[in-house]
Amino acid sequence: MNLDIKIKIKNREYNLLDILAAAAVILFGIVLRVKLYDFISGDYTEFLEKWTRILGVEGFKSLGDIWYNYTPLYMYVLYIIAKLPIYNLYGIKIFSGIFDLLLAGAVAKTSKHLRPSSNPLIPFAIVWFTPTIVSNSSMWGQCDSIYTFFIVMSFLYLMKEDSFETMLYFAFAFSIKLQSVFFAPVILLMFFLKKLRFRDFFLVPLVYIIQIIPIWIAGRPLKSCLLIYLEQSRGKNGGISVNYPNIFYLLMNDAYIDLYSGAAVVFTVCVLLVLMYHVLKKCYKNGINNTIILETVLACGTIIVYLLPSMRERYSFMVDIIAIIYGLTIPKKLHIPILRIFISYMAYTTYYIHGEYVSYKILAAIGIYLIYDAVTTLLKALEDKAKESAD
Repeated sequence: MNLDIKIKIKNREYNLLDILAAAAVILFGIVLRVKLYDFISGDYTEFLEKWTRILGVEGFKSLGDIWYNYTPLYMYVLYIIAKLPIYNLYGIKIFSGIFDLLLAGAVAKTSKHLRPSSNPLIPFAIVWFTPTIVSNSSMWGQCDSIYTFFIVMSFLYLMKEDSFETMLYFAFAFSIKLQSVFFAPVILLMFFLKKLRFRDFFLVPLVYIIQIIPIWIAGRPLKSCLLIYLEQSRGKNGGISVNYPNIFYLLMNDAYIDLYSGAAVVFTVCVLLVLMYHVLKKCYKNGINNTIILETVLACGTIIVYLLPSMRERYSFMVDIIAIIYGLTIPKKLHIPILRIFISYMAYTTYYIHGEYVSYKILAAIGIYLIYDAVTTLLKALEDKAKESAD
C-alpha cells in the first residue's frame, strides 16, 4: 500500500501518511488519558466534587452565593457538566482533555509560524503526550490547558502583530486563570514598541466584566465578583513556595513566611523591570523579531515562577509549554523543556504521593541554570539583532 499519496480535503492536499499518523497520535493520546480517569485527587474531593454536586442540586442560582473561588467561566462549565448524564469526574477531565487537544494544535501552529519548514505533527505529538499535560487534565482534573491555549494563541497573534486578536485571546486567558499574567511583561513590551494598540487593552476588563454578569444577576455581590482573584490568594500556606521547587527551597521555605513573601514579590518585579528595561532599550534601537519575543516570554516566565512566592506545583504549566516551543524552534535548546517538564512532573508526583522522589534542593538548583540559560540566550539574541541592524 502506497502511503505517500495526496488526499484532497476542503481544497487542501494532505499526505495519507500524515493523516494516518495524526489519527494514531490523537487516538493513543485519548486512550492514555482514559486510562487515568479513575484517579481521584485531593483537589477533586475537596473542591470540584463539592462544587459540581451543589450545582447539580441547587442549579445555576447557587452561583449567586460565595462558596467557590474559581472564575465564572469555569464555573459555567462545571454547571453544564453537573447537568449532563455523565460522572462529574469524567466530565471535568474530558473537558480539560479537549483543551489539551486544542493546546497541542495551537503549539503546532505556533511552531510552524516560527519554523515554516517544520512538520507540525511533531510539536502536536510532543504536547499531546507531555507527562505534565496528560497528568494535569486526566489525573488531577485541573484546567491549566484551557488558559494556556489562549495564551499560546495570544502569543501567535502577537508575533503576527495582530493587536486585536492578541488582546482578545489574552483577555480570555485572564478570565480563566490569574497565572496568565505571567505573559503580561511581553504584552507591555510590545505595547511600548507600538505593536499593540492602547484601545485593545480594554478587551481585558470588558471580557472579565461580561463573564461576571450572570453570577452578579444570580446574586453574588459585585465586589466579590470583581475580586475573585483576591479571594483565591487568601489563606495561609505552609511555606513561601507551595510545593513548587523554586528558590525558596534553597532558602528557608517555612520560615518568615509573611515577611519574605511580600519582599519576594517586590524583588521579582524589580528583576523583571531591569530585564525589560534592557530589552526595550535594545529593541527601540535595533527592532525586534520573533526569536526575541519567544525568548523574552520564556525568560520572564522562568524568572517569575522561580522567584515569586506562593507558587504551586502546576503554576509553571504555561512556561513549560513556551519552553517546548522554544526547544522546537532552537533544537540545540531541546534540553530546556526536558528539564522544565522534569521539575514540574516531580512536583506533581510529590502532590500525588505526598513525598519527594527527588530532593527539591536539586530541582531548585536546576532552576538556577534555567534562569541563566534563558537570560543569556535572550541577551545574545539582542546582540545578534544589533549586529544585523548594523550591517
